[in-house]
Amino acid sequence: MRVKWLVTSLMLAVLAVAPGFAQTAPALRVSLPFEFTVNNTTMPAGEYWIGDSGLPGASLLAIRSSDSQHSVFFTASAVVLSATPDQSTVAFDRYGGRYFLRSISWASHDSGAELAMSKTEKELSKTASARRPEQVTLMASR
Repeated sequence: MRVKWLVTSLMLAVLAVAPGFAQTAPALRVSLPFEFTVNNTTMPAGEYWIGDSGLPGASLLAIRSSDSQHSVFFTASAVVLSATPDQSTVAFDRYGGRYFLRSISWASHDSGAELAMSKTEKELSKTASARRPEQVTLMASR
């Protein structure tokens, strides 16, 4: 019972501070035509929202399906972009038919977010015949 209360309290705290994200980098909407992996969690193809987790002081982001059936929190490092993009993008590393979320950039922002390789991707990269993964970039909207 205490665990349920703790989880509920944490969820309410996240929702209470989530609006503060709009002042830094807006949530993005992206349509993904393929299954993909974030932090060893496989997500189905579909429409997703990507944004700040709402936890103050954390470099934690969240990705949530538009039907709210699938979601995952993940850490990302802030990166300074060489040029300010005109369009928001979401990039993936592709090994054969497997896609791994790699980075996010926001239109009109001079910084983006980059994810470290997950354990699954590291293992796969060792067996992927010493080739670098193909980078697949999709446009996102606000």
